[in-house]
Amino acid sequence: MFAFVAGAWFRVLREGWESIGDALAAAQDSLEKQRDAAVARSLGEHPSGAVVFRHVSVFDAPNARMLREQAVVVRGNRIEALGPDGAVRVPAGARVIDARGKTLLPGLWDMHTHNGTLDGRMHIAGGVTSVRDLANDIDDLRRLRLAWDSGTAIGPRVMMAGFMDGPGPYAGPTRVLVSTRDSALAWVDRYHSLGYEQIKLYSSLDTGLVRPIAERAHALGLRVSGHIPNHMTAARAVRDGYDEIQHINMLFLNFAGDSIDTRTPARFSAPGRYGADLDLASDSVRAFLRLLKERRTVIDLTLAAFEGMFTVRPGTMDEGGQRIADRMPAQVRRGFLSGGIAQNDAELTRYRASWARMLAFAKALDDHGIPIVAGTDCMPGFCLQRELQLYSKAGIANARVLQIATWGAATVMKRTDRLGAIRPGYLADVVLVDGDPVADMHNIERVDLVMKDGVLYDPAAIQRPLGVLPWREAARPVP
Repeated sequence: MFAFVAGAWFRVLREGWESIGDALAAAQDSLEKQRDAAVARSLGEHPSGAVVFRHVSVFDAPNARMLREQAVVVRGNRIEALGPDGAVRVPAGARVIDARGKTLLPGLWDMHTHNGTLDGRMHIAGGVTSVRDLANDIDDLRRLRLAWDSGTAIGPRVMMAGFMDGPGPYAGPTRVLVSTRDSALAWVDRYHSLGYEQIKLYSSLDTGLVRPIAERAHALGLRVSGHIPNHMTAARAVRDGYDEIQHINMLFLNFAGDSIDTRTPARFSAPGRYGADLDLASDSVRAFLRLLKERRTVIDLTLAAFEGMFTVRPGTMDEGGQRIADRMPAQVRRGFLSGGIAQNDAELTRYRASWARMLAFAKALDDHGIPIVAGTDCMPGFCLQRELQLYSKAGIANARVLQIATWGAATVMKRTDRLGAIRPGYLADVVLVDGDPVADMHNIERVDLVMKDGVLYDPAAIQRPLGVLPWREAARPVP
């Protein structure tokens, strides 16, 4: 290997060739744009007239219910009509899709992503038509967003969160490192001027800056979320202005006080060691849940990112990886074997008990009316599907799970006037799934067709050039 260049964020070059990094990045960027434009032209179908889905079950996301034997008419980039099949007029010359035995969902949302060029196609192939990017290079993300919005590349709609951390040995991968009130507020202002909707804080941030950042962000109409900074508890972060918390481990760390250095991998190992002992009926947990509910604090669980960490040892695959491994290129399958932080069998038993408690905590959050958003922080498309399966495994009703990933996300991001539901006048972001995911959430993997902004995509045609087998062609087909 000579070099690996991932935009402005990460580069590996042979020693002595560091000076050509910028030139390599520019050449790669130019070639990627050419390739992505060609892919978008060949794989995106722009219907010349109306598209009608007939005999389809439609998921009514605002009401978390299924409507059977429906017809949905799409014209351009908008949904034109919805109603019982036979009662909806089929426009002359329309492309008619017979969707018997299939379910039409609003486009899915992944609320925790960090996007690169190839991720756009993976999201769309997985039925994800909207994402929230929670940390990225400003210039790289702007280019991606413009390409995906214009259709010169294939990708979802992007909501942007501006990343911010403090300097230090564990600082996050960003140029935005602040250590004073003035510098922090200046970056809030800049993110706002660039069209960002949210500020994400990280683990090395001075805890004394949380409240002034939140106050300025809220004054500008921005949300505030993130990891819990070192020497701070989740409860204090909420009281200081957090609207949302990323990652379920941050909730478990709340009950360890501020003694654990959350900048380090201890933020993973400590919940694994101690999480099994957390009594969800205890006064401390009940008080924390009351605080979250009173403040309407949103929780971005990212369970899929933790499944392998807590349920297997290195060299074996977690359940989520096993479901899709046969569909992946060799180097991706190999990566599925690298997870797990338990050092021995006794520790693994402990971590698995903590994982079960995490699933129970997810259910408790939903039972208490605390908003959950479906975020992943891992493989585009596939991880969102697994995230929803894990919510179902935790005991959250499947219709509610689908609502979380559609209408719920659109509610948090203030898009319910145009996204998150299949309604006349709404943007034409829909996903056609073979089977009924309300009956079995594993059916969410069986994506047959995706429409984003009125453009049709065949997931199989997107996946094959990436070395990914479509679900119908897998050695072990999705049940």
